[in-house]
Amino acid sequence: MKKNEMSSMYFIKNEVLYLIPQTFCKSLGNAIIDVDPVLELKLPTSENELYAKLQECFSLCCTHKVKEFPKGLSVMAKYIGAKTEKQVVSKYDFMSLFFDNKLNKYRLIHDWEKEKNYYLNGIMQYVDEKTLLSFILNIIQDKKNITL
Repeated sequence: MKKNEMSSMYFIKNEVLYLIPQTFCKSLGNAIIDVDPVLELKLPTSENELYAKLQECFSLCCTHKVKEFPKGLSVMAKYIGAKTEKQVVSKYDFMSLFFDNKLNKYRLIHDWEKEKNYYLNGIMQYVDEKTLLSFILNIIQDKKNITL
């Protein structure tokens, strides 16, 4: 996979993995924001299918240039028809994937817990490229076994 890129991932339990490309917004001092289009991957999936979708998502991260911060709801909120960010957080588990140049590993933040006022706490782990796909699939499998 390409280096220096990032991706957000949301998934509905037992159904679909949504991959959302991210890019830098220059007007906000290169803050990271989500951009269209959202990519879908039906679950369960194989490592090959996941790899292909991640490649597609990462390629979109590189091609988008954002000069101004978009107004309104996030890409995911618009995509699922949510009226507030709280609706997105309450329905979806979240993972975020970055590449760390210094460590030459992927940084995956996952195991988001929904708390009062919808603040999120996550666990950050570093994963090498060889184990990344199986690591993500294991997280998804663990989440699928948890019922709401």
